[in-house]
Amino acid sequence: MALVLRGGPRGGAAARAALVGTYQLHDFQVLDLMSSDRQVTAQIVIELSYPNGGRYRDEELHLWRFDDDGKIAALRHYVDTAKHIAAWNGEDTTRRP
Repeated sequence: MALVLRGGPRGGAAARAALVGTYQLHDFQVLDLMSSDRQVTAQIVIELSYPNGGRYRDEELHLWRFDDDGKIAALRHYVDTAKHIAAWNGEDTTRRP
C-alpha cells in the first residue's frame, strides 16, 4: 500500500481521510493531558489494524499549538515509526514488548 497525496492540501487531506477510514480501531484511550497557554499535549494509547491485517498498539503523543486567536496553528504527532511501518507491512506489533 502506498499513499500518494495529490491536489494540494484539500486533495491530500481527502486522500488521508479516505485511507484512515479503512483502519479498524480497537482501542483509543487518553492517558493524560498537559497544557499551557499556547499548546496542549495528549498522551494516548492506540490500537488499530490496517486493511492488510497488520496490527499496531503503542503510546503516542499528539501536540496541538495555538495561534494568537486560539485557533490550531500546528499539530505534531509523535509515534514509533518503526512499529507503524512493520504493521503497515502486515506484522502484528501488539506482541512486541
